Amino acid sequence: MERFVPRLEQRLELRLKLLPQFWQLINLVQVPITQLKEKLEEETEENPLLELEEEEQVDIPEESDFEIEEENAWWEQRGPRTSLDEEKRAYLESLITKPESLQEHLLKQLSLQKLSKKNLEIAEQIIGNIDDDGYFKGDITEIAKKYKASKRTVEKILRLIQTFDPLGTGARDLKECLIIQLRARGLTDKSFEEIITRYLNELAMREYEKIEKELNISEEKLQKFIKILKTLDPKPGRNYTSAFPSYALPELFLEIDEEGHFHLYLNEREMPKIRINKSYLKLLKDPNTPRDAKKFLREKLKSARELISALEQRNKTILKIANFLINYQRDFFINGKSSLKPLTLRKVSQETGLDESTISRAVSGKFMETPQGIIELRELFSGQVRGISSESIKEKIKDIIAGENPKKPLSDGEIVEILKQEGVEVARRTVAKYREEMKILPAKLRRR
Repeated sequence: MERFVPRLEQRLELRLKLLPQFWQLINLVQVPITQLKEKLEEETEENPLLELEEEEQVDIPEESDFEIEEENAWWEQRGPRTSLDEEKRAYLESLITKPESLQEHLLKQLSLQKLSKKNLEIAEQIIGNIDDDGYFKGDITEIAKKYKASKRTVEKILRLIQTFDPLGTGARDLKECLIIQLRARGLTDKSFEEIITRYLNELAMREYEKIEKELNISEEKLQKFIKILKTLDPKPGRNYTSAFPSYALPELFLEIDEEGHFHLYLNEREMPKIRINKSYLKLLKDPNTPRDAKKFLREKLKSARELISALEQRNKTILKIANFLINYQRDFFINGKSSLKPLTLRKVSQETGLDESTISRAVSGKFMETPQGIIELRELFSGQVRGISSESIKEKIKDIIAGENPKKPLSDGEIVEILKQEGVEVARRTVAKYREEMKILPAKLRRR
């Protein structure tokens, strides 16, 4: 027993040392290529041993160039900032409000909670599985298994996160999202919750009399609830969405040669690179450099190497995921969306050995130029209805509507029957949902 305790402490100490490197990788993985250079520039400002590798340019020197060079010598650039520099920087920063991602917003609130180290990691895992709309897309059972915790513990931590701002975040579906917001306002009327859990479709169809009759409530009470419902947010995370709004600059290129072989390339031209600053490395090796300065430089050198390693690992991680996606969705790249197969984060995690939250971050905001155009990696994921991808069903619905008689457009029920004949069984509600997602009007409004 005496031998076991030190080993446990040693393992815990090692794990704690690895955590900063792990989070450095996680932070880089979620940054798209359009924002990566800015992120690395921030790192070089914090660490004098780091510098960005710039493309060599040959310019004709002008008089002003020499003035700038003399004024901004490397020792002055890396020295302490003057109060004037700080004032200028603060002013410029006040002009630009940097967007905060939903995950950053939730992690800030998490930092205020008193949780054990293990429960904190579980909470971070849950937050990592919350999508841009604010919905929890993870698996309670898988998280419990991963951290050797009970499902009850994970559920309890999820409920804690559901109390965070914005209200409704961490819900698993629309109904739970709305109920969380109702309860937070102190609205605990059971009939209100029953309308959400059982009658949302009837509300959408304005079947008010049916709701009033079955729940035995007055028209006045129902209208009061509808008024409240309109103030709730079905997508609580949408005001944050991604921390990195950007245009679609490809991170990757996919080419298919004449023999049908797939070739995947990283966008090396646009990919920023960092290296160790040789001037500071010389100072570290110089015997005349003071001991305190050497200690500082050694710490910064260690951090610099960790960041360079994390950047390399970021690119390898994205390539690994992209390689799997390309092989799995091979038919999509040849035939288009109708050939997209059902694919979940869990499946990719099982095949690649990567964590689901890491995969989620790695595919969000990362674009790939393909024979099917520029696509975001997360577009290669699709839900499924009895083994058929939702994207494939949407394509079928679109084709059916495109071929209908414009004077007698097909109802959702008729589309269900046509799909059934093709071997695809879906509910009318599902057809209506997919039609709305594709912004296709209902039958009565499509009639010409």
